[in-house]
Amino acid sequence: MIEVSDPLTPSRGDNYALTKISAEKLIRESGVEFAIFRLTYITSINKLSMDPLMFHMPLDTSIEICDTKDVGLALVNAIECNEVWGETFNLAGGKQCRITYREYLNDMMDIFGLGRNFLPEEGFAEKDFHCGYMNTDRSQSLLKYQIHTLEDYYGEVKRKIGPKKIFMPAIKWMVRLNLLKKSEPYRRHRFFRKKVGAFTISENKLIRRILAANFNKIDLLERKIEKLEELTKHLDHGGYGSLAVNQSQPV
Repeated sequence: MIEVSDPLTPSRGDNYALTKISAEKLIRESGVEFAIFRLTYITSINKLSMDPLMFHMPLDTSIEICDTKDVGLALVNAIECNEVWGETFNLAGGKQCRITYREYLNDMMDIFGLGRNFLPEEGFAEKDFHCGYMNTDRSQSLLKYQIHTLEDYYGEVKRKIGPKKIFMPAIKWMVRLNLLKKSEPYRRHRFFRKKVGAFTISENKLIRRILAANFNKIDLLERKIEKLEELTKHLDHGGYGSLAVNQSQPV
């Protein structure tokens, strides 16, 4: 359970969390009258696109959603609530909005018409993310904002998707391919599988550690090699003329 009094220890490389911690510090030290609200995973039917950030969260993470309308209500109610000033609060949906990320994804993909277990586990991070169940007893007692449940949100999404769900099975392979292209953990998985398949288990462990530490550099190098290979194919097929024209263009 996440308490407002918990130590602020962001995951490694979580610059988003670091900026929020810095912002809180600046506000506290500014001398202005303040109230700080720490928001959970906010849902809205107007934002259903699948962002690459979805792959950064481990599947077994506990999440507690909160409807964007409920957050808006909390902030409006806070304006006229004298007890909030100088305090810090968690804002989240409450017990009826809690679920694991794995089950949440399965439910959403099923609503979209893509089916459960649509994406492989290898597509998701195994550690380092900032979600969990939140203690919102005090914020709820003061602001009375927890109105919509997780099932309410599912119902809204179903109504918005409507008949489009019928056509999804025909293109689900394309959707899956496009989503996995956005997943860094999946690219790592494929990269490791390709590089270490011929070694023993103990050798694999050592190689995986070395590759993991240098993945971004190696990945960038491989992309450059792919571009060079494409250029070589172009030249092999008589592309000298067009290349010369391109090189002679003003920069």
